[in-house]
Amino acid sequence: MKFNFVDEPLLEFGTGTHICPRAGIDKHGVYDIRLSARREKLLVGAIGTSDNLSKFSDWIARCAQPIEGKAGSSQPELFPRFCGFSKKTGYRADLVLEDEITRSLGNSELKEIINITNREKRITEAVELFYRQVKFLAQNRVVDVIVCILPTKLYEKISKEEISPVETSVEDRESVNLETNFRRLLKAKTMHLGKPIQLMRELSLESNPRTQQDDATKAWNFSTALYYKANQTVPWKLVSNINRPSVCYVGIGFYRSRDKKTLRTSLAQIFDELGNGLILRGTPITVTKNDPIPHMSDEQAYNLLKQALEEYELALDTSPARVVIHKSSNYNQNELGGLKSAIMHKTHDVAHLKRFKSHRL
Repeated sequence: MKFNFVDEPLLEFGTGTHICPRAGIDKHGVYDIRLSARREKLLVGAIGTSDNLSKFSDWIARCAQPIEGKAGSSQPELFPRFCGFSKKTGYRADLVLEDEITRSLGNSELKEIINITNREKRITEAVELFYRQVKFLAQNRVVDVIVCILPTKLYEKISKEEISPVETSVEDRESVNLETNFRRLLKAKTMHLGKPIQLMRELSLESNPRTQQDDATKAWNFSTALYYKANQTVPWKLVSNINRPSVCYVGIGFYRSRDKKTLRTSLAQIFDELGNGLILRGTPITVTKNDPIPHMSDEQAYNLLKQALEEYELALDTSPARVVIHKSSNYNQNELGGLKSAIMHKTHDVAHLKRFKSHRL
């Protein structure tokens, strides 16, 4: 048996390269400090109880300073010190949290939701509670990202009894009501507002509880997530290789409409060197009793991929030398025919069609 070692790909940061995102940010700064037009302040909206908001304010202040790595660890590279989130350190920007971009949740309304006996209704009401406040901040305040802090008592009531921590899709034959997943439902409901949200547990605001990560690791994960989600920010990118042919990666999956009456295809495409992506929504499809696995017609497959390739060419002003397609269920002959026709129409030489088990496109 022959084994090949694949080197870690180099990532490009502000003043240099590194294989590790954390070490790269710490030593070289985020990539977009190379750009003349970049954000130096990220306005963080927040929603939670008054006590949670006070703790969150302290956490933001703590993240502005370096935090030592995990004490006593024999793997210092795995648990590095946090560089701090400020204009003088790796992120080269400040996190700004002000009272006018926070919204306080009342203890009485939280108690009412916690006491709802029907689990689906309890989650739906919890989503509606946070949605109202997210909507207010998105429409009436200037914010870059909104943090939703889940009080421990509420979290316990909406997170337990989950069927499985693994995400499912309509390709799975098990009957799973996705509408009872708080995180996905809240993100879906707030998507039209155009502001990214970040969920955070109240427990995560406490320092070093035994069930949580060390503070430095927690700060790295939290800060990088917020920086990435803020509009037009680029923490790092893969080092460009002019000798490597350009590749267009396409992911195809399926989703149900909110009224659950129609099934549609969706396509997520990562198309440029900064990792910017695009989601294209396909046309309704049908499933039959003989084959409950959703499939596209040849025309639908053709139109979906043709549109993806056109968007790629518009963004990069060039055609890809290779097209890699991931699909969350097996291909049938109609889909293969439509996808191949779209590629031939665009005169691309190579297409790699692949099925993958992960449903995260």
